[in-house]
Amino acid sequence: MNFMLAWQQFLAYQLNHNSRASYVHHESIGRNYILPNIKTTTISKIRPLHWQRCIDMAVDKGLSFSSVTNVKNTIYLFLAYADRMRWRTMPIYKRDLTLDKAPEPKEKHILQPEEIKALMTCDTVSKRGKECPAFYIYSWRFIALTGMRRGEVYGLQWDDLNESVVSIHRSINKSNEITSGKNRNARRKVILSAMAMEVLNAQREMLKDKGIRSKWIFPDEWGERSDPNRVYVHWRYYCKAHGIQSTIHEMRHTYISIMKNDMPEQMLKDLVGHSVNMDTYGVYGHVVNSEMERAKGIMDSAFARVLGSEVKE
Repeated sequence: MNFMLAWQQFLAYQLNHNSRASYVHHESIGRNYILPNIKTTTISKIRPLHWQRCIDMAVDKGLSFSSVTNVKNTIYLFLAYADRMRWRTMPIYKRDLTLDKAPEPKEKHILQPEEIKALMTCDTVSKRGKECPAFYIYSWRFIALTGMRRGEVYGLQWDDLNESVVSIHRSINKSNEITSGKNRNARRKVILSAMAMEVLNAQREMLKDKGIRSKWIFPDEWGERSDPNRVYVHWRYYCKAHGIQSTIHEMRHTYISIMKNDMPEQMLKDLVGHSVNMDTYGVYGHVVNSEMERAKGIMDSAFARVLGSEVKE
């Protein structure tokens, strides 16, 4: 099988069966790191060394550990596709491709207690000498209090909320497309703590005061679905104003760090949508009301401790 033809078919499959964001991601990796290193025209002649050169090129260009890992993952994804198509390829084992030369993963920066307090108490940013409301403040507080992914939060609709339980079954990706979520574990039900419910109530009142009617819980200023990339620009401005050193996604890590000492591991995995090697509970279990209420209490107590406040009944 001709390699260039096979690569084009692989990209077409990504575009037709996944999302445009997935297509753009793999096309960019192919154009920059794979195609320049695969000179042979036949797939069956590609050796592990050829694929390793693609990874090493990414390392030499100074890519981060996660970006180099993405190159490796694209290679394996292409080979899996080739295998499904029954194209004859040289067997590649996991030990054949290494990340030995890649830089060490950067340590995640989680919000410190002072930063969390600033997020939970400061509602404004200064513009031209005037204090103006930070429009997305409640969405950021909600992310910190629930550990949800940014795309999941901006994909939430009011119909997804049933009392204090929210159903997550859609997400907004970097290309501002609606998807079904990062993976199967991402589609889940989450119990909301009393603090998270207070944030939702405040968001509802804020939208009402501004005359915004929308099916989205955290819409943009016009009531339309929020673009996560635009929200991030607002977030960086807010961080600069209040001395916060964190990305929106790192607030998810903040949540996990706060909860890990109080919450059983499996309960935490279920809440944040993480997988396990053998997810017996996820496959065969059902949501247990008592466990969800227990999680709610743990979340409130943990954040109350960080914020130095009392838990409201």
